[in-house]
Amino acid sequence: SSVATIAALEPKADEHILDLCCAPGAKLCLIADTMKSNGEITGSITGNDVSADRLHVCRSLLKKYGHINDVTICQGDGRTFSSFPEGKEEGYDKVVVDTECTHDGSLKHLQKYKQWGWDKFEKKFMQPERLNTLSELQFQLLSNGFKLLKPGGILIYSTCSFTKAQNEDIVARFVQVEERAKLIPVFSPELHNLIEPSDGSLPFTIRFDPINHKTGAQFIAKLTKTSS
Repeated sequence: SSVATIAALEPKADEHILDLCCAPGAKLCLIADTMKSNGEITGSITGNDVSADRLHVCRSLLKKYGHINDVTICQGDGRTFSSFPEGKEEGYDKVVVDTECTHDGSLKHLQKYKQWGWDKFEKKFMQPERLNTLSELQFQLLSNGFKLLKPGGILIYSTCSFTKAQNEDIVARFVQVEERAKLIPVFSPELHNLIEPSDGSLPFTIRFDPINHKTGAQFIAKLTKTSS
């Protein structure tokens, strides 16, 4: 899922990129790998997450794959995060909002509840109050990520949930209230034909699923910020 998200992002070596919900760090490693594939990084990579424990895992992963010096790590609430690289106060070139979700499409996460107990899964994720709170968190993370994006920049919104409420509904609500937000194709026509994702119920959004793609669930939307 991280591979598809970063393939949609198309990182370039001279760009300033923010991963707003970065832990456990796989996306940051992929961003750094891609940016370095054409030479040294002349832009910047910033990773933020609210959890200190998950950021510890993130740093370990970056160190393991040789990227610990390529990424600036921050701990903060993604809904209010407001830091920019020096000289880039106009905003980041690209932002990833791979947001907290119910993980109902992640086989890896679901396997954990076989040990922890399904009652814990139901309590944590399936209660209506929790789902409503989570949807609002997702909307706020998307809103702030877009705020941190420069005009003409690219934002990727993604989850590993099957549910429309955490995916198309969030994006549709956002583009209704943010007049500068415009949905665009996730992949180039060539890459789209190669990967063959399924279409989301919202134009230009895509999905992956275990039956059609032999992978966990993944929803991806790609937005750009117009100048006015």
